[in-house]
Amino acid sequence: MVSLAEPLTQFLHSEILILGMNDKNQKPEQNSIPQNKKPASQNVSSNMSNVQNPQNVNNKPSPPAAASKNQQLSPKSKLKSKPVIATVIIFFFVILFLLLLMFMSSGDSEQETPEGAILTSTPTPQPNITSSPELIPPSEDSDGQSQDFKTFKSDKLLGLDFPGFSVTYPSGYTLQNQRSDSGQFVRIFLTRNNHRLIIEQRKTDNETCIYDDDFAPEGEVYIDLRGRQYQEFEAGSELYRKSKNEAGEQTFYIYCEEIGWDFLTPTTYGIIIAQVPANSDSQILAEIDDIIKSIKRIR
Repeated sequence: MVSLAEPLTQFLHSEILILGMNDKNQKPEQNSIPQNKKPASQNVSSNMSNVQNPQNVNNKPSPPAAASKNQQLSPKSKLKSKPVIATVIIFFFVILFLLLLMFMSSGDSEQETPEGAILTSTPTPQPNITSSPELIPPSEDSDGQSQDFKTFKSDKLLGLDFPGFSVTYPSGYTLQNQRSDSGQFVRIFLTRNNHRLIIEQRKTDNETCIYDDDFAPEGEVYIDLRGRQYQEFEAGSELYRKSKNEAGEQTFYIYCEEIGWDFLTPTTYGIIIAQVPANSDSQILAEIDDIIKSIKRIR
């Protein structure tokens, strides 16, 4: 009995080692019997044969071969590896999302200006501001002094066809008003530096002013202005022509108004003539034209 205990102990110890190695290298599926493992009854019978034959006691069963490196993982090992891969993928996307947030936040932050850089400011667009019209300042006379304006009114003469009128002129002019007691005659003089504007209303016939390319009307009284230059300008609804006529040291400007198909004198407001020196002042001549433009009909 003593001789049988030692071989039995060695056998059990070797079996425990073999079972431990098999558990580490390969886990068989449940309810399945490995092909290389014998049933327990056969192991017991073989052990009893070893006890009966002492020469077989020293023959230890060889351990099973180690599993190869290329051996495929069991289904349970695959299931254990899937959570690890999913964790790695989630971690990668979290890092990528954090990097994207850092990049976007850095774009919104102000960039530092490097040393030596020249800062240029973008001009801010200004709204379009429409200024209200300014008051026209008083005109200046030939001496450069500002001047005010005055208005004169001439009432209608009962015995004449001319209407009453008003005229506005600079204060630097001197006004003279000649009127007959019978009410058949009125003459207005506006004078400045030997430049004189005459507006006269009296009983007279109309005269046609003829210019170049015009034919002299037969049997009618006319003023021949052919060969002389003229200037044309509008004054409200009236159209005037101003012709120059030199006479020694004096120069006369005759004003004719378009009435119907012809230019006639007197005009709607009477006979209009400017009498100026030969070396006339162009500024005063322009003022005289403006005075004529200011004439308005009154009742």
